[in-house]
Amino acid sequence: MGYTFLEFMKRTGIFLICAESILHFMPGSSYQKYVKVLIGIMVLAQFLIPLKAVITGTEKAEIEQQIAAFQQIIERQSVEMQSTDMWSLSNDDRIEKGTKDEIKSRLNNIAAEKGYMIDDIIIDKIIYVILSEKQATSINIQEIKLDQRQENKPEEKEELLELKELFCKKLGIEEEYLEVAAND
Repeated sequence: MGYTFLEFMKRTGIFLICAESILHFMPGSSYQKYVKVLIGIMVLAQFLIPLKAVITGTEKAEIEQQIAAFQQIIERQSVEMQSTDMWSLSNDDRIEKGTKDEIKSRLNNIAAEKGYMIDDIIIDKIIYVILSEKQATSINIQEIKLDQRQENKPEEKEELLELKELFCKKLGIEEEYLEVAAND
């Protein structure tokens, strides 16, 4: 913030201590009154520096620039808060949404490496992570058989168990508090 009052007092105090030590170690008193006048003029000059900054407005301009920058930051954060519609939620809902977003951001990279995308997170006594397979650029059409239901393939179950283990490590929780399911 430029030249603060505390900084001014510190510099003036150091200057006065140095000046008094010079006077003390000066050999002879014939020049002492001239040195005191010179020191007095220098102290007055020290007082004029902050006065000049206030009168010319250079310090005022710095403060105004900092206020403008701070207002821009507040406006940007206000727009972000309104875009997420956080104000319309209750406090508990905000906490839940924030927790879900945090969990999702931590697990997204792991899921993406395995070819999945996190659709939803449900928080109850256990955290439920709902996954879906990422959309591929090519479309594979599988044979459709009527009147036969297929259970999850064994390799898909193993992959989900592996994801569950990786998710638990990333979140730092035990596996009994997390369930992973894939949307069909």
